Amino acid sequence: MTLQELTGQESGLIVFQDKNLIIANWSSFEGIPRMFAGSLISLDASIPECLMQESWNETELMEYLQDKALIHSDLKQEADITKSKVYHLDKAITIIAPEGWG
Repeated sequence: MTLQELTGQESGLIVFQDKNLIIANWSSFEGIPRMFAGSLISLDASIPECLMQESWNETELMEYLQDKALIHSDLKQEADITKSKVYHLDKAITIIAPEGWG
């Protein structure tokens, strides 16, 4: 299963336990994209089991990102996020798929 198959869209946010945040188009990746030498790469062809899926509104998303100290200036100022599907894949990875990101 790919992130596109899981979320039904090509892009979103990937939040790692170590507080790294990637805003990415994951349509061409197998598994979870990771940053390496300034580029996105795929290290593993699988994604962990989805432990929980929920829907968040803009306030819930921003509170989560603030709590994780992950407010990204581009995201806060330019993104039109009113609703998001959130996938907790394991304790280390959370996928956020904002509605309308395609």
